[in-house]
Order: sequence, then structure tokens, then C-alpha cells
Amino acid sequence: MQLDLFEHSRHVMLRNAAVEALRRRDAAALDAAMARLAVEDPNDAWRAPLAALRRQLDSRPSPHGLSAREAMAALHDMTQRIEPAARRLLGDDASAWLAPCWRELARA
Repeated sequence: MQLDLFEHSRHVMLRNAAVEALRRRDAAALDAAMARLAVEDPNDAWRAPLAALRRQLDSRPSPHGLSAREAMAALHDMTQRIEPAARRLLGDDASAWLAPCWRELARA
């Protein structure tokens, strides 16, 4: 099997564009990067974690607080889906990216 460097570097470039948009919390740029990645590689393993973190960018707890059930569901989502996705895609930058999410959940 021969490695196609051009194809491989394009794939890395698309992933990097998505991660950079995610780091900046730039929803529009992330949407564009995710769309390009979907066209180039519909089976890319990063699509699901990127989508989870993209949804998190729009997720805001109710300003009126959360019921106990809603709070437990949000906590479960953060620990089981959002945090692992952030750690996978952002590595050492995940904690900084997650901090506002945790603060919003705590306020709610």
C-alpha cells in the first residue's frame, strides 16, 4: 500500500481547520470546515466528536435554571460525550475549552 502524501496532507489540513475553528469557538468557520471534511471523507472518525462539540457551542442552559433531571442529563452529557470529544480533538487545550461549558452548567 502506497501512501498518497497529497491526499493525506489534505485530510490533515481539513481536520486542522476544524480544530482551529473549534479552539476559537467560531461556529461559522467550524461549520464550513466540517462540511468540507464531510465531502472529502464522509467516514472520517473525527466527524462525530466534532459534531458533538459543535452542538455544545450552541448549547446554553436555561436562564431559569435546570431541574434535577435536566442537570443530571447535562452532567452525564458533559462527562460522557463532550469532555471525551474535547480531549480527543483538542488534547492539552481541552481543559481551557471546557471551562466555560462547566461554568455555564454550574450556574444553571
